[in-house]
Amino acid sequence: MPKPTLHFAHANGFPAGSYKQLFAQLESDFNIIALEKMGHNPIYPINDNWSNLAQELVAYLKQHATEPVIGVGHSMGGIATFLAAYQRPELFSQIIMLDPPLAMSYGSLAFYLAKKTGYMDKMTPAGKTQYRKTQWDNRQACYDNLAPKGLFKGFNEEAIWDYINAATKTREDGKLHLHYSVDAECAAFRTVPDNMEFKRKPLVVPGTLIRFEDGVIRPYFAQRLAKLHKMDCRTVTGGHMLPLQEPEFVAGLIKEMVLGVST
Repeated sequence: MPKPTLHFAHANGFPAGSYKQLFAQLESDFNIIALEKMGHNPIYPINDNWSNLAQELVAYLKQHATEPVIGVGHSMGGIATFLAAYQRPELFSQIIMLDPPLAMSYGSLAFYLAKKTGYMDKMTPAGKTQYRKTQWDNRQACYDNLAPKGLFKGFNEEAIWDYINAATKTREDGKLHLHYSVDAECAAFRTVPDNMEFKRKPLVVPGTLIRFEDGVIRPYFAQRLAKLHKMDCRTVTGGHMLPLQEPEFVAGLIKEMVLGVST
């Protein structure tokens, strides 16, 4: 019996290859496909409220999937997956959102006003991201620079190398360069959707929203989206980068939601 196809949509700043250890835990049960770097195709530049990310994902699935997919998305990828499924439900059998940067109700208004006043750089990581280091003398220098940073807290050594392999390339100058666009990363942070509250027509695809207890989504926002769209909603222990810190645990959650098997 053929394995169901699972599309994984990555978080902002972390190409799909960064999740190699998570995919390894899932590949025995699913055919995994993934758009490697969302928001980098000039045909679908990042725009306000991320409608182009949804369009890019739809185009990718139409080209690479022969059946409705299980859409799993982490952070930005969770919102993009929801938006794509909301627009083109026939492309999905179900969706799972992992700690999406979701704003509902008064949060929507806060994001809207922050965009108007230029405050998103303080509300989101955009302000720090624009100064991100993008060049290193070699791979080991890159690892030594990244490993102590808070963003990579809880990553094992292999996970950090997976990120380096996915997000950097050696150029003609012999140096290692980041090839995940800092401009695209900042743009995504600055345009986080403020209009999710107004998507009131219920999602017709079965959905699950998993909130990480120490992540980025407030309980009320998660509960409100779940109620509007008749989604399952649950909270698990962990921080926002849990899929990269505890891939076996997160893979177990996904299998439970899809296969009904508790691991």
